[in-house]
Amino acid sequence: MDINSNSINNRSFVFHGTETGLDFADYLIGVASTYEQGDASGFYIRNKYAGLYAQDSWRVRPNLTLNYGVRWDMLPPWSEKYNQLQTFVLGEQSAVYPGAQEGIVFPGDKGVVSSLTPTKWTNYSPRVGAAWSPNFNDHWLERMFGAPGQKQRPRWIRDVLHGI
Repeated sequence: MDINSNSINNRSFVFHGTETGLDFADYLIGVASTYEQGDASGFYIRNKYAGLYAQDSWRVRPNLTLNYGVRWDMLPPWSEKYNQLQTFVLGEQSAVYPGAQEGIVFPGDKGVVSSLTPTKWTNYSPRVGAAWSPNFNDHWLERMFGAPGQKQRPRWIRDVLHGI
């Protein structure tokens, strides 16, 4: 996914209610939960995605089926086309931009990848499900919802529909 920035956000405040417990109250007293300010240049963020999924079903009984599977996702962190991202590493001086303040490092500096963090390759998600079809020989569903071909609803449904 490629996103070309055509809007530049130079300032952003977020109020979550961390000070007073109410977001609007924090806004009224001027206590922001987060404040973000950037330079006035556009960002061109990039991302890739890959995923696999496998599943199978096992009919345990004629009225019970188990479904199981696993999903794997590879979703690397976002990167920027021109390496305009930066991060903070205490005590480190940038070799890419030597004039930057100490601690501010950029992609290309020692140990800093283009997405600022490495990709996690172990995103596995198990999936489990069951489908059960009740036995109609017990007649409990007929008592609850009515028998096939029955023209009148059971009493409890009539009471609910008529507001009793």
